[in-house]
Amino acid sequence: MRRVHRAYAAQNVAAPSKRRRYNIDPLELVRADEDAQRSNLDLIGVYHSHPDASVEPSQLDLEHAWPNFTYLVLSLQNGEPRDFAAWILTQDGTAFDRDEMRIV
Repeated sequence: MRRVHRAYAAQNVAAPSKRRRYNIDPLELVRADEDAQRSNLDLIGVYHSHPDASVEPSQLDLEHAWPNFTYLVLSLQNGEPRDFAAWILTQDGTAFDRDEMRIV
């Protein structure tokens, strides 16, 4: 089981609509990975929200997904958290499988 030891907040640099899209600056991902390595940790994934939408990954999520990363998606309905799920890209890169997630 993979454990999350630290969260790293990254800015959403999506333009023009930050409410409906997210894009993490690649340099921030590099910095987060370097910080994790200095602490003997691994960067294992990212999370983002889906305002007024389900936790199912979108086509855009699929187009920007990286192999071996876990994608935690939080569904917000009217600004309130409703559901969350973890996803991992299939080996052929054409879809996501739901990833087991336990909060301990």
